[in-house]
Amino acid sequence: MMNKQQAIDHLTNMRDAASAGLERFRKNLHESPLYAMEWSERHFRDAALLAISEDALAMLRDVDATDESVDRMVNHFTRQAFHAARYPSRSTSATSNLAAQAKAEVYAELAESIGR
Repeated sequence: MMNKQQAIDHLTNMRDAASAGLERFRKNLHESPLYAMEWSERHFRDAALLAISEDALAMLRDVDATDESVDRMVNHFTRQAFHAARYPSRSTSATSNLAAQAKAEVYAELAESIGR
């Protein structure tokens, strides 16, 4: 399991990569909206990763956060991934389902990468 500083560094790198992906999407959306939308599925993951990593970083940067906080965070990520697997989104909105699936993927990925 990563310690607090390792988790912060990892989440910062992941957040920055997601932000760069979303910036490329914004540029493509401006240049060719239809083309950008046709290939936008991967950016749901970027958006989910950006939101989840920013929340996790805010928690870990709290003065009272410790290495034990990383363990609790990984447990939270794992529970969220399991919950999404057991109760998948069944919205009539395809994009809502893509967003829910992306969040589940990110929770699972972060639980695995930080929890090693």
